[in-house]
Amino acid sequence: MGLVEKFLFEKRSARGCSNSDYTFAVTTCCELIGVVDDELHDFYWDAEDLGRAVSFLDGSVCPACSSSDWSLSHLDTFAQVPSQWLWACERGTLRDSDRERPRFQIGERVRVILNERNRTPHEGTILRAIWHFRDSCWHYFLQEGGAKVSKRYAAEDLVPAHQDPNTRRPRS
Repeated sequence: MGLVEKFLFEKRSARGCSNSDYTFAVTTCCELIGVVDDELHDFYWDAEDLGRAVSFLDGSVCPACSSSDWSLSHLDTFAQVPSQWLWACERGTLRDSDRERPRFQIGERVRVILNERNRTPHEGTILRAIWHFRDSCWHYFLQEGGAKVSKRYAAEDLVPAHQDPNTRRPRS
C-alpha cells in the first residue's frame, strides 16, 4: 500500500507529472527521511518547504550531510513516518481500519486480464496498492521487467500469474 497521497502531495508541491509516484524514503548516509518522486527522480527532504528538493539525475550530494556516497531505502509502514510528514499520508489511512484489505499484496506476481479496458498484456509484480476513495476500491501499480507499468489496475483486472487469466479470482 502506498503511504504518500499523490494528489495531496502534488497540490502542496506544485510539481510532479501524470506518471509520478511518491514514496517515503530514508537516506543511507544520515537517515534523513523525505519523499521520492520515482518518475522524475526527485527527493523532497524538507516537509515544510517542498521547493527544497534534489534530483538524482544530476549526481547531487545528500542535502543533509553533503555525502556524495548516498542512496535511499524506501519506508513501508506508517510507524516509520515522522510527524512532520504526516500531512502527505494517504487520507484516512491512519484511522480507516474498516476498509477491505487489498486482494493482492506488494510483491505478488500477477497477470493482467485482457478486455475492453486492458488491451496490452502485462505480467509482473505488485509495486504499490492505493485506495481509490471515489470508487472505494484498491488500485494496483505493476512492475514488469524492472520497469513500472504506467497504468493502474483494479483488482478485477488482475489474476495471480500462475492462474488462467480467463478465470477470475473470487472476492475475499
